Amino acid sequence: MRPPSIPLTNLPTAKENLAMSNSNYLEQQILSWITGTDMPTAPTTLYVAISTAAPAEDGSTIAEPAGADGYARVAVTFGAIQQGTDAATMSNDVDLAFGPATGDWGDISHFAVFDAATAGNMIRHSALSAPVTINSGDSATFSTGALIISQG
Repeated sequence: MRPPSIPLTNLPTAKENLAMSNSNYLEQQILSWITGTDMPTAPTTLYVAISTAAPAEDGSTIAEPAGADGYARVAVTFGAIQQGTDAATMSNDVDLAFGPATGDWGDISHFAVFDAATAGNMIRHSALSAPVTINSGDSATFSTGALIISQG
């Protein structure tokens, strides 16, 4: 019998998170803000997506499990920003639970942060250190503090 929730513990280490990629959208928003050509509006809610494939920088190749199989992006909130010597970081302040899956989701290998529950703009993305297989009946969880976003 499978455990009720499979932890998504194969996240990049804190040092690897420094290399977590900005999306094309976020890069453009940052440069617009820096040059004063546009003042981007901050998203009201951020959502975490999981994927069986690496998303392209524009988010076009993300391969999320099917909604009909019990999948949905999960809203995420982050704790206070911590300024370190080389980077500022923040991490999720509650567990992020996906599922339970009502069909096989496959080998989850990547995750991304979006500004919408469906479609929307991808903000950041990264790979898990190793894929995690999610089958029907399984749930998947990022533990509190496990999803670290760094900027430095």
